[in-house]
Amino acid sequence: MAHLHKIKLDIADVMIGGGLAIVILWMFGKLVGWISSPLWVDMLPLAGFIIAIAGISVKIGRTLEKIDNMLTAINRLEKNAINTENRLTTVESLIASILQKIGV
Repeated sequence: MAHLHKIKLDIADVMIGGGLAIVILWMFGKLVGWISSPLWVDMLPLAGFIIAIAGISVKIGRTLEKIDNMLTAINRLEKNAINTENRLTTVESLIASILQKIGV
């Protein structure tokens, strides 16, 4: 059976969906003649696009933050690997020295 992931919505998703919904509803209302053309009604698509763009901006910011955190973790892992390698080299040297002293 396929494993389904839960969809997790955050404020950015709501902003993107809400903004696009405003634009789509406005276009549909305008198309069927439900909406006359006062200025504030004509500005609804602009408001919808602004809300959607704000949501996309939030998403991009969060994604960039996650990428930055991953790069920090990778750098930390790289430093730990180098440290481990140095420690292993030291242990190998000590073992070689002990083996030489006991004549093996």
